[in-house]
Amino acid sequence: MIISLVNQKGGTGKTTIALNLAYCIAEKGYKTLLIDADPQGSSLQWQAISNNNAFTVVRHPKANFHKNIEKVTGLYKMVVIDAPPGTGSISKSILLCTNLAIVPVGPSPLDIWSSKDIITLMRESRTHNRKLRGKLLISKKIVGTTLGRGIRGALK
Repeated sequence: MIISLVNQKGGTGKTTIALNLAYCIAEKGYKTLLIDADPQGSSLQWQAISNNNAFTVVRHPKANFHKNIEKVTGLYKMVVIDAPPGTGSISKSILLCTNLAIVPVGPSPLDIWSSKDIITLMRESRTHNRKLRGKLLISKKIVGTTLGRGIRGALK
């Protein structure tokens, strides 16, 4: 199973969610690989200072995921990919081999609307990857705020 965190915007929480998701999956007993596909390399930097032993982190910021995915993932049952911001060639390639694409968005209509391009890219990718499913994930929501309560309307 390959789960990717994608969004055209930076600062949406992709890396934080990817790290936490990989940890939770590994804690369930699955051999887990986190692929840091963001040229910024934040997941790999985190691993260098965290003493992480729960899962493996590798760097692969290249646009050849769909061609080399089996070589990169090896024997791992669960793979989490921390994608770079944008809808460029790396994100396109990631979506061609992903089972579940999670799009973290901030709790405002503007953040959701700004995800339009990545959602379009996901729809286009499904013509080549029928297994691809996508979900929006509201991140950084503050409970009890007007903005938080109004988010359902923006999602529709």
